[in-house]
Amino acid sequence: MAAPVLTTPAGANAGSPATSSVTTNSRVRSQTGFLALQTDVPQFAGPPVTGVWTVAAARTFVQSVPVVTQSAVGVAAVPAPPSSVPMSVTMGDARVKAT
Repeated sequence: MAAPVLTTPAGANAGSPATSSVTTNSRVRSQTGFLALQTDVPQFAGPPVTGVWTVAAARTFVQSVPVVTQSAVGVAAVPAPPSSVPMSVTMGDARVKAT
């Protein structure tokens, strides 16, 4: 089933919303921003500093890289003490859906 695609950094959450995201996507965008890719690195202001997407869309790609949907899963790194927390999408673009 199709799920909304992440387009804004604030839609990624690991205890707190992401403040920014480093992306390589400069081609495909919606009204709210560029579509997030599995290779994007979300950055957080709180204890988790950066994140990595581990599971993304299986059938929808931008520049041969899977897009991040609301069903995506990731891990965010916490620097001290070294650990990790789960990262998920809390808000995707309702007008753009992918599988």
